[in-house]
Amino acid sequence: MVHGCRQLAIKANARQFLTNGQWVHLFLAGIIIEAVNYINFGTSLYVQLRNTFNAIYQTQFINVSWNMMSLIALLLLPLEVSIAGYYLRCLRGRAPGLGSVYEEAAAHYSHYFGTMLLRRIYTVLWTMLFIIPGIVKSLSYSMAALIQHDNPTLTASQVLNLSQRITKGYKGSLFLMELSFLGWYLLGAVTFGIAYLYVHPYLYTTQAMYYELLRQNALDRGIASPWEFGMVPNNAFRSEERRVGKECRSRWSPYH
Repeated sequence: MVHGCRQLAIKANARQFLTNGQWVHLFLAGIIIEAVNYINFGTSLYVQLRNTFNAIYQTQFINVSWNMMSLIALLLLPLEVSIAGYYLRCLRGRAPGLGSVYEEAAAHYSHYFGTMLLRRIYTVLWTMLFIIPGIVKSLSYSMAALIQHDNPTLTASQVLNLSQRITKGYKGSLFLMELSFLGWYLLGAVTFGIAYLYVHPYLYTTQAMYYELLRQNALDRGIASPWEFGMVPNNAFRSEERRVGKECRSRWSPYH
């Protein structure tokens, strides 16, 4: 279980990982994250300015710019998966090149785009009901990007379903983990985003470590298969299932 002191140990391990020569690589990935976040922030800020501008001057002049920014933010959604995957590969000792962020996103663009878009839609819909259900669903879907990276063949629904399964019983722990970064986010705001260049590698590394624990826990408890995490090919997993099924049927056959 990922509770209490275990959370502190995970964050300590994440900090240690960053200081052991990995920070430079993750810092560069952090710049990409910052660029995406600034576009998303700019989109939100721009719509507020648009509404104010239109209310004062009774015009729709800047709607085109707003629509373009919204489109750009949507088109960058697959980077959420490839960046999360970059941190996960670094954590697993594979040391990928920074170009893999773009290569992975391009190679699986439609799958990644569909998953991240569906996650946002579901989260927004739940948030519209009430804030708390939106937070709960956001935590339920928090491992979606990492799952999709591990198995790009999964559909959006399969990814979100698996994320809900492995986070069941751990959403409180995940919420406390996210909450523990509040001070860092405030520091980032005070420094006009400069501190985020450390905060985001720290956060993403911590999330990757949580994912590894949740994945192993799911496998140990039998609530997910190795294939779902991309650990074995689907055809190999299905063949093994059929082999075990035949052995069981043969063993319990009254004519055996």
